[in-house]
Amino acid sequence: MAAPSRDDVARAIAFFASCEDVDLLRRTLTEVAPRVRRLVVRYLGAGGEDAVPGPADVPPTPVAAARDDALNILRQTNDLALLQAITRAIGRRVEELERHQR
Repeated sequence: MAAPSRDDVARAIAFFASCEDVDLLRRTLTEVAPRVRRLVVRYLGAGGEDAVPGPADVPPTPVAAARDDALNILRQTNDLALLQAITRAIGRRVEELERHQR
């Protein structure tokens, strides 16, 4: 199976950035965290802290992925920079939803 394209990642980000289900968002972050940690460790072992890429700059898209597609894109993404872009969007959305719940 081919790795998700940047367009796929942008569609997943659009879904997560508009998702209203804070529990799904939290579960998603919990699910992906061990994989992100493994990738960071791999980069650290290969070249130290300077080798760890920052989040990818993924241009926004008005076309959001469907829920299941967004989750599959996240699960299939193994590029650390793209994963960081997705998880950053998820984290921001969780914070936004929590602020509105107060």
